[in-house]
Amino acid sequence: MSGDPGREVSEAISRFSGEVTRLIDRVFGADLSANEQVLALTLVFEGAEVTTREIERRSRLGRRAVNRLVVRLRTDGLVSETRSTGDGRAIAVAPTPAGAACARVFAEELDRYFASFSADAGAVVAGLGGHLDDQAPHAEIDPLALLRRLAFAGVQLADEEVALTPTFRLVGRQRSALERVAVLGPMQPSDLASSLGISRSATTYVIDQLCARGLLVRRADASSGDRRRMLIEATPEGELAADAIIRAYERQRESLIAVFSDVARWPTRTG
Repeated sequence: MSGDPGREVSEAISRFSGEVTRLIDRVFGADLSANEQVLALTLVFEGAEVTTREIERRSRLGRRAVNRLVVRLRTDGLVSETRSTGDGRAIAVAPTPAGAACARVFAEELDRYFASFSADAGAVVAGLGGHLDDQAPHAEIDPLALLRRLAFAGVQLADEEVALTPTFRLVGRQRSALERVAVLGPMQPSDLASSLGISRSATTYVIDQLCARGLLVRRADASSGDRRRMLIEATPEGELAADAIIRAYERQRESLIAVFSDVARWPTRTG
């Protein structure tokens, strides 16, 4: 990587997270951008039944958030709920045949995306000061299992960000949007929408959230000669929050190097 390695690592991981979010939305029809939500999704579709208590414990989502996710998936016909065979007081969630089919499609999409991102993942490892040759290959061949490890690393990363700047807690696309603007500089909202791969209306919502928190600001693009043309840029507080994200990467470098090394070595399937 050239330029500022920390910011380039941040931008690459942001792109990776954004594409995974788009895959989830495309396959499951669910906008799940928080790492805890992604972690919960992988637990639901790992094959066997899992209790809502276990999802709460392992994903670190609260009970209400888990219930909302399960209700959404059940309404779409992707999971069923029964009393747990191991604990009659617990509710077990299991994929329906339709849900299992979606999970297979998602795994295939992930498999292809991991392979396509392998060079970028190698650059992330290098940007974090790691070397692929120093990393013992993980025996992971299940894309969902690797995604679970990546999501857990993301949860740990978010914890570091909160420890560094408690008032700047960001979730999902808020983090990705702030990272893009801080790294790439002032841009039009339409350019941010293209970068994040989401609609302009969804981008406007994220920008509004960040502006309300004082992390982004809108201003007229004086260079365009059209006062109606707006740019968004990071405020000094937004720059501090983006820097905290980068410092969090440094604190979690070992776990990030480990999981992105596995992405970097992900095999390209043929046939």
